[in-house]
Formats: sequence, C-alpha cells, structure tokens
Amino acid sequence: MKTYASLLQTIWCTDVQVSIFEALWKYWSKSAWTLAKLVGVERTHVYKMLDQMVWRWIVAKSKLRWATSFSIPSDTVLDQYFAMQQSRIDLEKAKIPKAYEELAELSTRTDGHTPLYRIWEGHDGMEQMFHEAIGQLQWSDLQVIKIIALSTLENSVTTSLTLSDYAWPLFTYCDTHDITIESTVGTWVMIPEQLMRFTDYKELASLPAWQSSLYVIVIWTHTYFAVFKEIPVWLKRDLVELADLFHFFTKVIEK
Repeated sequence: MKTYASLLQTIWCTDVQVSIFEALWKYWSKSAWTLAKLVGVERTHVYKMLDQMVWRWIVAKSKLRWATSFSIPSDTVLDQYFAMQQSRIDLEKAKIPKAYEELAELSTRTDGHTPLYRIWEGHDGMEQMFHEAIGQLQWSDLQVIKIIALSTLENSVTTSLTLSDYAWPLFTYCDTHDITIESTVGTWVMIPEQLMRFTDYKELASLPAWQSSLYVIVIWTHTYFAVFKEIPVWLKRDLVELADLFHFFTKVIEK
C-alpha cells in the first residue's frame, strides 16, 4: 500500500475516496462525471464520496456557471489537514478537566469519586491491557513509569515465558518515546533474597512471567496488578491514593 493511501485511510477515507484523491492529484481538477469514469464508480456514489472529502477539507469544490468541479486545494493538503486536526485536538483536550468536574457532579457517591476497576485474562487479555496502558501514556505525556516485580528464584530457572512475551508493545513504546521505566525487582525462596533497581527495560523484559510471579505497573493514577499463572490475570485500579502509595513505596526503597 502506498504511504499516501495509508494516511488517507487513517482519516476514514474509503478505497473509492483514495482512488478519487489519486485521480485529482494526477489531473488536479475534474468534474464528478469525469471522476466517476476514471475510478469506475457510479456518479451518484462519487458525489457522496466527494461531499465527505470536501467536508474534511482534503478536496475543494468550485462552481462556474452550471459546471461544478473538484480539485486538490493545495499541494500540502495532507500537512494542512493534520495540522488542523492537531489544533482541534489540543483545543478539545484543554476541556477535559472541566468535563471531569461536570461528570463528578453526576456521581451518587458522597466522596464524589467512583474508583474504576478492569480485569483482563489470558494471553489476548494481556495484549489488550498493555495497549490500554500505552493509551494512558499517550494521554498523560508521562516521562517515567514504575514497575514493581516479585518472583521466586525457582521461577527464573523453570520458566519459559518472560515479561517480554506479553509486554513488548509497552517496552517498545517507552523505548521509542524516551520514557524511563523505573523498576524495583525482588526475588525470594522462603524469605526475600535480593532487591534490585534498574531502568534498562531490556533487563526487565527477561524477568519470568510464570508460576505466580507478581507485577505492579504504575502509570499516572492507574495501578495495574498482575499474577502470572496458567491463565495470567491483570487487574487495573484507577485510584490516585493507591498510585501515590506505590510511588511512596519505591521512594522509600531508594533510600
């Protein structure tokens, strides 16, 4: 697939609309009737597709007397479209705190806050959870996240599964976006044997994810708990006080 076609599909352009865009870029200005012949689609359908593209500002519509024509508005139309969308997103994002204030007024709880829970199970659930965690990073613009890992020494010997088998999307995102993963890792047999701290995600990726190994990931106000058994389970708890507790815990360990 051509790169421009992929870009157009990210803004919900259909295959027909991609073909229309290609034809307009090649010939710059054409009528709907001519475009219908070029892309091999019925004219009324082409009109509908063109109207949507005009509404998105990626196609311009002009009329001279009785003739209506369509064209590419600029040779930097894609830059302009995404810049406009980013500006709109920034404006809407600024409204989020006010939106949460209004939603809090709808709460029937006396504390005005409803903690959120979510549970994922199995391998597919793990992948969904890590993609959800990446979404939290994208929204919050954090530069540091915390991971606390606990596992027995036996796990390290007997396991064939590591954290990277589940968490590679999160590790890749953090690596490419310069996000630091502050890790606290404890191992034990019957009593705690060793406590380590590091920020290299490659060391974290090799940790076992098997035989009841435990993980806690703290991203902003969201705390994720994991137990890796035959069917791995993740629990998410959205509560500021709980996240603050784990931040405090890791700071105490640093000392």
